[in-house]
Amino acid sequence: NGEVLLFLTCVSKVELWRWDSGAPEPSLVTRASLGISSGHTLPRPMAGPRQVKQFLERFESFSELEATLRSCRDRPPEILDVVEMETLVLATGKMEKQKWMRCGKFFADPEVLKRVGACCCVPLVTLALPLCEQVVGGSLFASLPLPLPTGLPVNVNAHFRLHDNRRAIWRLSQDLDGEHKMWAEWNHEI
Repeated sequence: NGEVLLFLTCVSKVELWRWDSGAPEPSLVTRASLGISSGHTLPRPMAGPRQVKQFLERFESFSELEATLRSCRDRPPEILDVVEMETLVLATGKMEKQKWMRCGKFFADPEVLKRVGACCCVPLVTLALPLCEQVVGGSLFASLPLPLPTGLPVNVNAHFRLHDNRRAIWRLSQDLDGEHKMWAEWNHEI
């Protein structure tokens, strides 16, 4: 589905094609696109993931980002926007439209900030809430979707520390030590 686009900063359209054996050309399986929705009044000026990306590009290291967030010298952008996702439904040949509100913020908690450099992670969490009557089962994202439901009606994106297979995040347990324990503590704080 098109939710794969919700938290990507440089991708706004995805197409999936299939080339069957012996077929002269590929066939379209699905298409999804994401764009800023118009006609919404929000309580403050809108910022999106691109503004966050521009903010982060100024730093040469995670330690530099950590120092800036601790000092409050330069207030990081907060994400607040409404996007519209269009997904092609092949069975009907029609485009489904769905609007989402994205809201994200950098952590200011010293417990989180002290781990930024060591974990090489950005302390930012973004929620995506569908603006429709349809109930959505939320998932965790680490830019791309993870096979982990949130149990909430929102999708949650953060720089979680993942297992190598991207099927799990590191969680606290007594048998962890070293960097795996540090990563589990990061995920717990996020």
